[in-house]
Amino acid sequence: MAERILLIADADSFWTRRYIENVLAPAGWATVLFPIYGWSGSHADFFAKQGVTVYQDRHTLPVIRHIPRVRMWVRIAANAASLKALGPFHAVHCHYLSTRDLALGHRVARRFSAPLVATFWGSDLLRATAGELRGMRPFLTRCKAISVFNPDHVNRLRTLYGDEVAAKTRVLDFGEVVFPCIDQVHATMDSAAVKSSFGIPADRLTVCIGSSASEAQQQLPALEALMQLDEATLSRLAIVLQHTYCHDDPANEQQVQTLAASLPCQTVVLTEFLNDMESARLRCACDVYLHTIRTDAFSSSLKESLYAGARVAYGGWLSYPTLSELQLDVRRFAAFDQLPGLIHAALDGSWQPLTEDERRRLGGICKWDSLASQWLEMYR
Repeated sequence: MAERILLIADADSFWTRRYIENVLAPAGWATVLFPIYGWSGSHADFFAKQGVTVYQDRHTLPVIRHIPRVRMWVRIAANAASLKALGPFHAVHCHYLSTRDLALGHRVARRFSAPLVATFWGSDLLRATAGELRGMRPFLTRCKAISVFNPDHVNRLRTLYGDEVAAKTRVLDFGEVVFPCIDQVHATMDSAAVKSSFGIPADRLTVCIGSSASEAQQQLPALEALMQLDEATLSRLAIVLQHTYCHDDPANEQQVQTLAASLPCQTVVLTEFLNDMESARLRCACDVYLHTIRTDAFSSSLKESLYAGARVAYGGWLSYPTLSELQLDVRRFAAFDQLPGLIHAALDGSWQPLTEDERRRLGGICKWDSLASQWLEMYR
């Protein structure tokens, strides 16, 4: 009988799909997926092909639906009972953590004496309320293993939950499927051709700000800082806004686009979903990537941009110990008013992309084929 896993995760997320595709399916695990936000039907063909069962919560709970706290725990119990009927499970893995989902995972794992594994994605640890973090404590202590994407987050868990939780926490990232696509773009297209595919002239310095439309990307203050540049300098730029997902604040999104369009430079606003190859071309078209998000574990867009050959700078409020460990030359800015200086450095050549050796070091720790076995180890 194949080993079976209950994956409690975002069913609409590409990262969930990629985890199944690159870790669970090659190892022969049969997967039952509990959607933490419901399921819109995304990736249905992929799930069907891989034999993934996507659980549907059909419990209506009419009697207690107006009592939120009670309703949550009754729903947990009802879903746990339904999931147990889909077992047995040899592991239960919660991705993007909450008290509700950890409680559900714990109930199912306990029924089958299976290891409970938890993965913090970043904002679930960094932006969660104090009450939510307290609610996770009893279930994190019962986990067999916990993973985070950033070494600093181990210390945060130690501060929040003590040495017992920190001791079973490992730093483990998702693999980067766009890296091989970047290699393919480099092998088949030069810089001018890649830029041309986005309507950008070859002689423009392409500046990408953030990687989504979310207000948390702080694109507005970044653009306001770039307004300090003189018109002649701005006219040499092409500013790219990747507004392909995370439309959490439409008013802010419109304000960002309006301000960008008012600048005396080329503005490219991307609104259509980008597949892996299109994402690779965008990274290769980028000369400067400004990583301005408020909180982050270890962004794929940052890693992809570095690997593709962009000059990358990130906010000084963010921490990426892995970059220091790899001795990569990545710049930081303490405040947005430092962004014009970075643009001048890119234009005058005093700021250069990673060397080929540095790119190889980054690629060596970011590919699924070297990471999949480490994820599977947590279930053993």
